[in-house]
Amino acid sequence: MDVTVFGRHNDFAEQTRKNPPDALLGPYQCIIPFKEYSVRMEGMYGGEKRERYLLMTPAGERKEDDGRMTVGAVDILGKDETESFVARFFSTPPSVRRVIRVEDLLPLLTFGMADAILVPERFAVFIDQMSSVPFDRREMDYAPRNTVTLAAKPSGPWREIRNAVREMPDELKSLFGIDRWEE
Repeated sequence: MDVTVFGRHNDFAEQTRKNPPDALLGPYQCIIPFKEYSVRMEGMYGGEKRERYLLMTPAGERKEDDGRMTVGAVDILGKDETESFVARFFSTPPSVRRVIRVEDLLPLLTFGMADAILVPERFAVFIDQMSSVPFDRREMDYAPRNTVTLAAKPSGPWREIRNAVREMPDELKSLFGIDRWEE
């Protein structure tokens, strides 16, 4: 079985259209636009198919949700979809600065390019470890069906794919932010 990993949503979407694989593994929102695939397994964490998001700001620099806030977020859905995803957490949609990797969020704060960063709760410890600056955290809503999802083509080698995913080591599941799979 061949596995291809993408660091950017646009690369993932383009390659999936050009050379469709037998299965897709990624955040639910990244998978659903590909209608020729059916969701076969969804990642669960603590019995949930959703995850809590945090708004992190440097300690003492919290801004109000007044529409003038700039929020950094990892671009996992493409420009428009990432901006829509971030907006759902706020009463007034903020300006969004997109980055490719979680570790790229800190420079946004350091150089004043963002007032805050929006991250899944599971990344907070990683961000704390990377920064010498303490953070204030504001619990945001849960993102429904935001865990990693496996979708497959109806004609693909489903049994082989399912078995490989079921045998995924716990360390890899943890990296995906899940603790088990549900079919």
